[in-house]
Amino acid sequence: MVFTQKGFQVSQTVKEKHGLALLKEGLPLDLISKHRNALFGISILWIVIFHSHGYGVWLGSLGKMNIINLLVLYGNVGVDIFLLLSGMGLYFSFKKNEQIIPFIKRRLIRVLPPVFIIWGVVWGVRFLILTPSLQAFLQRILLMRFWLKNDGQIWFVNFILVLYLLYPIIYHYLFDKKHALARVLIAIGCVFVFNFALQYAYPAFWRYAEIAFTRIPITLFGCYLGKMIYEKKKLPAFLSLIICAGIPLLFYLRFFTVLNGPLHVIWLRTMLGLGGLLLAYLFAIILELLGTGRIAKIVTIALSFFGWMSLELYLSHFAMKNVYTIYFMKDGAHLSGYFASAAIAIVIAVLVRFALDKVPILFRKVIPVHSVTK
Repeated sequence: MVFTQKGFQVSQTVKEKHGLALLKEGLPLDLISKHRNALFGISILWIVIFHSHGYGVWLGSLGKMNIINLLVLYGNVGVDIFLLLSGMGLYFSFKKNEQIIPFIKRRLIRVLPPVFIIWGVVWGVRFLILTPSLQAFLQRILLMRFWLKNDGQIWFVNFILVLYLLYPIIYHYLFDKKHALARVLIAIGCVFVFNFALQYAYPAFWRYAEIAFTRIPITLFGCYLGKMIYEKKKLPAFLSLIICAGIPLLFYLRFFTVLNGPLHVIWLRTMLGLGGLLLAYLFAIILELLGTGRIAKIVTIALSFFGWMSLELYLSHFAMKNVYTIYFMKDGAHLSGYFASAAIAIVIAVLVRFALDKVPILFRKVIPVHSVTK
């Protein structure tokens, strides 16, 4: 799955040169893959910070529109960075082995165990012990409530599971033929038309499903970037300047333009998608410019640590937020509650990820490989 620690470096240029010397020759598309784990770490930390407003943390003395609060509120772009990296990883994973069943099996094994462990406990305690309802528990553990009951607690998981099932078809029609870019752009255009049509035809359903449907374009473009990286493409160096200039422009459009009418949400998600693309490259450029010194290594290791457990932290963070807001939340700001919830979520994520990493090793020790293959 896209959240694993393994990268997919393919460029010999990246291995030979680093920092400014590398960027002067052009902007390698695999710069994102080189710093992939750290980028996952940045995105999940930004998401955790973004949800601080759910605890009433606004730094209100500085004003709602101060730059710090605006940067926090822009944190949901971390999801778009996630999806961009996920699309890139999907292309490499399927390209490596184009057998559909093993591909889907690997994806499900990576995602479902942490979901069942973390959220299974939350749902089990709530609906089997505190307020017993087997029906409510089964509805949630089967992961269909987002599509059927407007339950967006872990919508990201629902979205990527559908993506996994459909990806072999997406790969066949978009990336396994000529003119891949044109096909992807046409597909993205069709997604926009689909969102507009769904918004008018079924507004109640679209209001909660748009958080997933409007992020299909950045996911598809991530898959296309995976193809370009696989083919060792490189962009002109001046694009680094365009990326740096484009981010404040998108930030301005996000917060300081007047957005009215039914296209507001689609416009917003489009801004976030473009922001995810540009920010992923900006962060990769910054990490590259840091070089390979001691400070750079400390920063990279720290960010990669969070990237290593990004899926588990996403799940545990939302679980703790859910528990806190239901059972402990009262009026006013809860800064201490936010930090406590975040700290507990990190501990849970580390333990779950470490345990899941060790299970295959223990399984192979307990049951020898030859006995399984007989």
